[in-house]
Amino acid sequence: MIVAVLHDRVPPDASRDELDTLVQVDAVSRTLSRLGCDTRPLDFTYDIEGFIEVLRTLKPGFVFNLVETLRGRGGFIGLAPLVLDHLQVPYTGCPAHSLFATSDKLFAKKVMKAAGIPTPPWVSLAEPLVGAEQIGSRFIIKSVHEHASIGMDGDASAVADGPEGLKGILEKKNERGEGSFFAERYVEGREFNVALLSGRRTGDGRRTQNPQTLAVSEMVFIGFPENKLKILDYRAKWEEGSREYETTVRNYDFPASDAPLIEELGKIALRCWDTFGLNGYARVDFRVDEAGRPFVLEINANPCIAPDSGFVAAAAVSKLGYEELIGRIVQNLVGPALAGME
Repeated sequence: MIVAVLHDRVPPDASRDELDTLVQVDAVSRTLSRLGCDTRPLDFTYDIEGFIEVLRTLKPGFVFNLVETLRGRGGFIGLAPLVLDHLQVPYTGCPAHSLFATSDKLFAKKVMKAAGIPTPPWVSLAEPLVGAEQIGSRFIIKSVHEHASIGMDGDASAVADGPEGLKGILEKKNERGEGSFFAERYVEGREFNVALLSGRRTGDGRRTQNPQTLAVSEMVFIGFPENKLKILDYRAKWEEGSREYETTVRNYDFPASDAPLIEELGKIALRCWDTFGLNGYARVDFRVDEAGRPFVLEINANPCIAPDSGFVAAAAVSKLGYEELIGRIVQNLVGPALAGME
């Protein structure tokens, strides 16, 4: 079976997060080859007509979708699946509507609020600064559309004296030409990630189990200065050797007293899965305040599955090796009849 491994076009001057796309392409392609597939890497660009022609010539059995951006813009993450839907070509991971909904963080937060899923208060320049006092004096400046902590640099955290001060901070950030940003209340407490994986399908296409919650991980911030907010910014995620990178570690070992909290995080993550119509694999990021109340920060549809990623680490703790993980993602799409995946 020919399988197209679809990805963003990586520019020559690519940043660390963009280069990670090529790591995923290589790892997924090698794994699919071992599982009996004839893999063909294929990049996705603004040349939609050219892409359609190549795909029709290639005639893949399915597409393994690793597209995260289009020319570095995360708001276009759902465009490739939209084209694949039009061509009726099956693809792995979340559908177009889920990718569009979760990539727009403001829209996703409104959906969560309407669905009763707890998420920190927020304000943006796109709406009147009503309720600005609810986010308090400490908050995080976030990109509306970019994930992987893009845009969360040295000024990702800020302090403002009232709505007017907050408005000035957002205006300054938005004027930099790096996309749209909003402010979200900083939740003092702990940070968790919950990875979700679709259940298996039988040969006739019926799903035999509900989505699986993989091992929950906590991001532990070690030795952070008292005046520095404990957040996973760009340096902590991507710049190896930086203080932020070295002092932010994952933990999967929890005391018995944390069991009720871990169970609650899993339940909320599954509500996010159902609310946004997720599929294949996803990750839900949480903060838990000092009173033990969880808040959903973001929903990551089709998160990074490079071998050193948090999602793959959670799978490994759950006794799923990389080959089995990729096989599960594919089986959810085409069933277990694919060669090598019985």
